[in-house]
Amino acid sequence: MNAFTDITPGGGTWMYRLKQVDLNGEAHCSDPISVDVVTGVSENSVPLHFELFQNYPNPFNPTTQIKYQISEVSFVTLKVYDLLGRVVRTLLSENMQPGSYEMRFDATGLSSGVYLYRLQANGLVDTKKLVLMR
Repeated sequence: MNAFTDITPGGGTWMYRLKQVDLNGEAHCSDPISVDVVTGVSENSVPLHFELFQNYPNPFNPTTQIKYQISEVSFVTLKVYDLLGRVVRTLLSENMQPGSYEMRFDATGLSSGVYLYRLQANGLVDTKKLVLMR
């Protein structure tokens, strides 16, 4: 199998065709094919779906990063719960524009243990587990 890498800069639609040269010197060209080339993703691109990512680091002491994304304007809440279902911190409760977000969670004042963090937006919900180790 042969491969070809085109280093021509720039995106757009490019047309390619193969040229075969036989041992007797005759040349044959294939029908052209169209290839759409994407050069990058805009910094301002809107996420395609709602998603809550696993915090990092996990386990942590005393801070960790929580990343999430929303795909449409939403009233968003992000809360941390203990294993008995009690809210121990409300990290976010506001209207937000579509996008990818990251926030720092500082667990100062909480005991070591397992907690849950829950993201809600436009009727969608996701929950992940985090571990605080002192």
